[in-house]
Amino acid sequence: MNGQGGVVTACSSDKRCEPPPLPYSLPELQVDAGKSLGLSPKQTLDACQALYESHRLLTYPRSDCAYLPEGQFAQAVQVLAAVGRNAPVFASAIARADVRRRSRAWDDRKVSAHHAIVPTAVIRSDATLSRVERDVYHLVCRRFLGQFLPPFEFSDTTIELKVAGELFRARGRSVTAQGWRDLLGGGRRDEGASQWDDDQPEDAEQPVAVLQEGTQVTCRELVVTEKRTAAPKRFTEASLIQAMTGIGRYVADPKIKQLLRESDGIGTPATQANIIQTLFERRFMERRGRYVSATPVGRSLIAALPDAATRPDMTALWEAAMRRIAEGQAALPTFLSAVEKELLHLIASGRALGRVDVPSAGRAPNDRRRM
Repeated sequence: MNGQGGVVTACSSDKRCEPPPLPYSLPELQVDAGKSLGLSPKQTLDACQALYESHRLLTYPRSDCAYLPEGQFAQAVQVLAAVGRNAPVFASAIARADVRRRSRAWDDRKVSAHHAIVPTAVIRSDATLSRVERDVYHLVCRRFLGQFLPPFEFSDTTIELKVAGELFRARGRSVTAQGWRDLLGGGRRDEGASQWDDDQPEDAEQPVAVLQEGTQVTCRELVVTEKRTAAPKRFTEASLIQAMTGIGRYVADPKIKQLLRESDGIGTPATQANIIQTLFERRFMERRGRYVSATPVGRSLIAALPDAATRPDMTALWEAAMRRIAEGQAALPTFLSAVEKELLHLIASGRALGRVDVPSAGRAPNDRRRM
């Protein structure tokens, strides 16, 4: 096919704008801090708690919400001024910020019990913070600052060509204005820009020429690349938080999947880090570099449990039942009776499995005990 002529059969180019990512909820902050700073969910939560309680530099951190009350928009000038004094590294970005720019972040309809995590107007130099506290504070400031920067602008181009009777299609992106990505990053491993991480394809933003339909072309070289599918990556603590929050993706039943989408998933922003830490402390999981693996003890536990106790379906059903109770559509005693019945059934099912060999945590692999 090399050297053969062809023709452009279709070409389209669409101009698009992408708004800045919303301010942080705790789960997303834990994910980003894990990816870009190498922090565990507990380290991130502890830093946030110190920044909130001791330093007064952040708002309440245990929030699953990424939106802000509309009434707080007027405080942006004071908050940005404080950020500029606390962290001079952001001085140039603050100079470019337009405090009149109202992003989609301010929306009373989407604010839940607590709003997103953002900087406060308190003035306290970041030199007084520990390294972890400073790094987490900078992440939050960056995300808040992005709300006042221009959108990221680009053109997406798709072109189809026919060469030697074969149809080829290429897609590419041409950036016209970096906007907020000058600060938050995008397609690069910039500090604090982990939502654009190395899971992105390398050619995600390669430009493609815009050609008129009917343009004659010549194939200079045809390259065929052979690839193999890879097993899913092992969990990191950051991706484990993502999985707990979006647990519905691991469920096949469409009804259960929908129920889990409407809930917080496994745990809440206030408890997820502690759940993970407990699994480490009980030796059900272990760290292997930046990845998390189940231990023989953890795998034995799952093998010893009834199947219903190892899937998130029960979480979804109980969440739905509690929602109906809160809305006055169901009675609490009825729910508690059903829960008690289900727990007794699970205990009976576990006993019916009999005793199993479980490796003793902290002992040699051939050391086993009965349970």
